[in-house]
Amino acid sequence: SGKVNDSDLASISTLTAANFAATREIAKTLGEDEGFQFLFLEGKERNMYFGNIGFDYLLTIVFSKSVALGMLRIYANRAVKQLAKILQRAHEKEKASETIIDDEFTALLNNAIDASFGKSH
Repeated sequence: SGKVNDSDLASISTLTAANFAATREIAKTLGEDEGFQFLFLEGKERNMYFGNIGFDYLLTIVFSKSVALGMLRIYANRAVKQLAKILQRAHEKEKASETIIDDEFTALLNNAIDASFGKSH
């Protein structure tokens, strides 16, 4: 039918992640320490193309056999690069906010400990 319902999507997501994890182990065995960046699965009616974005994210594309693989690869590879940049920026912002929160928390905790022992700043 071509349509994917929510339960199918959940199953596909889980199986895709497991497939990519297994393929990562194969890559390590072959000396590809960082794993494979892209995977292609060919079916009778549909194909799948996976791109490792990083930070535990995958781009998964399910497409008809009528779609030109070369064009799909070009656009998918471009999307993976752009998504990786976005995730990198988000990761850096998250780290920066964690540092700020950690510093503030440490200062508040130190003040509270000092106050409990009768010291003040």
